Amino acid sequence: MTTLAQSLGTFALVMLVFGIVFYFSGIPLYLAFIFGGIALATAPAPALSIVNEFHTKGEVTKTLIPMAALDDMVGVAVFFTVISVVARHISGGAMKIYMIPE
Repeated sequence: MTTLAQSLGTFALVMLVFGIVFYFSGIPLYLAFIFGGIALATAPAPALSIVNEFHTKGEVTKTLIPMAALDDMVGVAVFFTVISVVARHISGGAMKIYMIPE
């Protein structure tokens, strides 16, 4: 639940802020969705390198490693879903709807 809340919360907040700015600037709003998807890209390397360098053990370490992996999985799923929906929007609906999951 924590991973989903922080990932989707980040996506929503970034999308909302860019959406407001783009709305008043006359920039297409679909770019706000793309920037929201990009904002989810986080590197698990810093957290994992700290765990390896200091040989940490405990509840936080047991939670941190799976959360880093789940965070990346949610980021990939959201990003590619957004990109496929935006691509369908830009192409004027020429893309078949069944192509989005593929």
